[in-house]
Amino acid sequence: VDQLMTPGVTGTARRGFQKALDVYQGSDNLWKLYAFENEMARYSKAMPDASQEEIERLAAKIVRNTYPTYSLVPRAIKGLRRFPITGTFVSFPYEVARTGYHTIEQTISELKNDNPGIQRIGAQRLTGLAVATTFSSIAGLTSRLLAGVSKDDEDDMREFLPPWMENSQFIHLGEGENGPRVMDLSYSDPYAYLRTPVIAMLRGDDWKKSLMDATGEFFAPYI
Repeated sequence: VDQLMTPGVTGTARRGFQKALDVYQGSDNLWKLYAFENEMARYSKAMPDASQEEIERLAAKIVRNTYPTYSLVPRAIKGLRRFPITGTFVSFPYEVARTGYHTIEQTISELKNDNPGIQRIGAQRLTGLAVATTFSSIAGLTSRLLAGVSKDDEDDMREFLPPWMENSQFIHLGEGENGPRVMDLSYSDPYAYLRTPVIAMLRGDDWKKSLMDATGEFFAPYI
């Protein structure tokens, strides 16, 4: 192939690929920059006596822990991408599990802080976490009621589904030619698995154990 391609074509293709990669990484980093500025603003207000450097370090640590940072994926996890019986996107579910753990831990530490301003940040973070983890359930329940499907009918339907969809959250689309039609909402909502540990956290139960159990179920489709 190298002999068939001229240096000019090779260079153009390489530059085009690098440009596409830059755009992809830039769009990913854009939300991290927004989150960093947001954390800076919130903590500067909550900790007026702290130095700019302290606030920056704290904001950077929060964003690093609660947003996907693929440079933190262990080498062993990256190596699974070459393992023949596992899926190719194992880094993504690992980062979902890591950021989910740190998000809950960060929320708890803020709610327990003696500083009222930091407690408000924790309350805001908890609200966002609750909305993110319950949205799919609310949407699924609403669609089921609109489609006229009972809970027993849905449970019966799950008996005919593949193992990786048995506990998924569905959007009901009504009857089709071959029976009820559904969309697997959990497939496009990777943070749905945080629902159980978040509820455990609110109840004062062992949320870390719940997170481990939910993470195991989340990883199952990749194996």
